[in-house]
Amino acid sequence: MTPPAAPRWPHGLRALGSRDYRVFWGAALVSSIGSHMQLAALGWVVAVLTDSATKVALVAFGTMIPLVVLSPVAGSLTDRFPRRGLLLATMALQTAQATALAVTWALGIREFALIFALAFVGGIATGLNGPVFQAFVPELVPRPDLANAVMLNSAQFNVAKALGPMVAGVLLVQTAGATWCFLANACTFAVVMLAVASIREGRHPPPNARTGGFWRDFVDGTAHVARDPGLRTAIGLNGFVAAVGQPLVPLIPIVALELYDADSVQYGVLGGALGVGAILGAVVTGRLDGRWRPSRILVLGLFGYAVCTALAAVSGTLDTGIVAIGGTGAGFLMIVATNNSSIQALAREPWRGRVLGIWLMAYGIAYPVGVLVQGVLVDAFGVRSVLLADAAILAGVTVLLAARRSLEATDRAVAALPVARPDPVADGSTP
Repeated sequence: MTPPAAPRWPHGLRALGSRDYRVFWGAALVSSIGSHMQLAALGWVVAVLTDSATKVALVAFGTMIPLVVLSPVAGSLTDRFPRRGLLLATMALQTAQATALAVTWALGIREFALIFALAFVGGIATGLNGPVFQAFVPELVPRPDLANAVMLNSAQFNVAKALGPMVAGVLLVQTAGATWCFLANACTFAVVMLAVASIREGRHPPPNARTGGFWRDFVDGTAHVARDPGLRTAIGLNGFVAAVGQPLVPLIPIVALELYDADSVQYGVLGGALGVGAILGAVVTGRLDGRWRPSRILVLGLFGYAVCTALAAVSGTLDTGIVAIGGTGAGFLMIVATNNSSIQALAREPWRGRVLGIWLMAYGIAYPVGVLVQGVLVDAFGVRSVLLADAAILAGVTVLLAARRSLEATDRAVAALPVARPDPVADGSTP
């Protein structure tokens, strides 16, 4: 008897046809919601307690700066040891950090120095986890579905950006509710650990036995990235957006308080709008995948990001601000999902872990430095002026990249890779 055919998924969701990826993706969504609840709670309580954009930025800085040192180390470990075990170990550390935050807040401890220290520990856990998590995804899907898997991974992360801050905003009506945000995040890591443990054996590449230390791995990985114009372009653009555009995210508490005099629930809605916009951006990116060249999607996303950042700066009402912040989420998703898909597609074994470590290291430099600089500038000149400057820089660099056709390096590199073309029947575009 012939077994029933596996259901066909729409083109924009095709990676979910792989059972292992589907389980991993669902668990990662739950964990991402918990992580964004924690991030939103941290940003809000620091903003309320200190009334300082610089200190809000410092917490974001402490969360991200460990990526600079630890991402290359984690990338080397990813290429040397079984990735399942590394994932479980790093998630155990993330669980411990979230639990420590919950206990600290429940005990009534409110010292900024301790909050910063625990945020820094969270950054250490993230720095060790990031390359392993990213390298695990390509093992779960056929190679033609890799770009879609990366896009869906970005989508789940941004769905969590919508839901996490909204839930946190409700819990934060009383600041003691931050305890529940931190505790919920600790619990969600158990979901991912169970999912990783349930993934079937036999599909993961063996660890690469190599001589030499982490420095040798870092030098080799850097040389590999330098030789590939597609990787250079994608990693460089990610760093630029992280430094100039993404600092808006941790500064949303300041936007909410300074521009709209918002309460915690309105802050949650404003932060959630970022994720809702990212969901719309994921839908657009999924539809354009395989139909548009990556460079065209990137230009559209960059221009949209610039325009909506300017709109957020000049908006006079909360409703307009919600729309503008949602638009930045859509533009950001289009940029990051397209870039990350290109990086994952071009990062081949046995280089994958090291390439992803270098990518996250570049992000770990650009993002926290951008956040810290912009936090200081917001305290000096106001959040409106800083957002307008960000929008102008984003638009100007986009025009320059388009005029010089710099983004086409990614097109040429990705064009040589296998890609699943749209299926009109699965997409529902034919009867």
